Amino acid sequence: MKLSNKFWIVAGFLYFLMILSIVLIADTGKLVNFPLAHPPYDKLGHFVLYGIASLALLN
Repeated sequence: MKLSNKFWIVAGFLYFLMILSIVLIADTGKLVNFPLAHPPYDKLGHFVLYGIASLALLN
């Protein structure tokens, strides 16, 4: 079953906002004390974020 285009537009916009918020929070230095923002957990985070982007682009 195919999902509607409206769903993918909303999902893409929410994903963009999530990525933008992570970038802005990281650039302001507020992720310094966040334990998952340091190696090796940052690699897992990148893997998940790029995986979501790849899955969204396939659909």
